[in-house]
Amino acid sequence: MPKALAKLKPFVVSVDIFKRDVLVCIGSTDEQVHRQLNGYEGVTAEDLSATAFEGPQVSGRVTRISNGSVVLRTRDGCLPGDPTLQHEIFHAACAVMDAAGITFSDDSDEAYAYCIGYLTEQINAKLRPLHKRRKSGTLRA
Repeated sequence: MPKALAKLKPFVVSVDIFKRDVLVCIGSTDEQVHRQLNGYEGVTAEDLSATAFEGPQVSGRVTRISNGSVVLRTRDGCLPGDPTLQHEIFHAACAVMDAAGITFSDDSDEAYAYCIGYLTEQINAKLRPLHKRRKSGTLRA
């Protein structure tokens, strides 16, 4: 993982319109995530267990926890636009919408798209400053 991402602490993206928070943990260990969650009201031991990675093959995870919040995790540091991160953002948006009581349909697909776009924008805004462009066009931390 790039050094700059190793310093990235879990952060919260508030989806105010649906009154939900998404705790974003990029490259955090299970212990770091659990420490962060222990500070929140309504988090159970089952929630902590559910946020853990299930084996080394799992590169990302989204969990909706008892207090209605959502935890988005990726095992490794991600660049903006990383496929694993995008995959997990989709799941996080679905969890937010489900918690808000909105089922995916032709009538709600635009709301889902806006939620995905908002989460992507907020997460990438945190990641972008951690990366600098090299003259060759490749990214580095």
